[in-house]
Amino acid sequence: MYLFVRLVLLAVIMSGSVVLANPPKSLGVNEAMLNALRPLKLKIVERPGKRAPNFKTIEAACLGKNRLLLKLTMTRPVPSNGGVVVYLNLDNDLKTGRKGKHHAGVDLMGMFGKGKMSKRIIGYKNTTAIGAMDKDILWMLIDAPLSIKDNQATITLHLLSQEKGKKGHSTKPAVFTIPITNIKPVAVKKK
Repeated sequence: MYLFVRLVLLAVIMSGSVVLANPPKSLGVNEAMLNALRPLKLKIVERPGKRAPNFKTIEAACLGKNRLLLKLTMTRPVPSNGGVVVYLNLDNDLKTGRKGKHHAGVDLMGMFGKGKMSKRIIGYKNTTAIGAMDKDILWMLIDAPLSIKDNQATITLHLLSQEKGKKGHSTKPAVFTIPITNIKPVAVKKK
């Protein structure tokens, strides 16, 4: 069953992300997975003036030792001339992944815009990621080797929101520990 779900997820990734009416079910997310989501305390700064959509909340669930589900709620839908980038350091090691001052250690970038998510994996093996946008909610489902200790995954995450002609929003990198739950994924059904 696990292999079947991974193959279905890989097929979705290879075909590209699409705008989905009900992202959680379309990504193979079931009610137990949604119930496992826990809010992450991310320092969100409200800035005045004409700005890109800001971050409202972010929730995460570690579904077994290699699967991470993220739900990011924005203050408004991402416009067609804008985008959101989710930067993830999955092994919590600054020596792997991207180099440089602002994004050191980032292993995976999920880039949301124009109704879909694209990804960039930086030197991190055995990793897949799919995503979906539903109005002001962005979803990511990631299969990757995670940094596990004491039945918790540790990740570092930061965010960027941009919109043409407006000032953006961003967060500083923050380290989170997420308890592991052992929830089985569901197979994605084709319509």
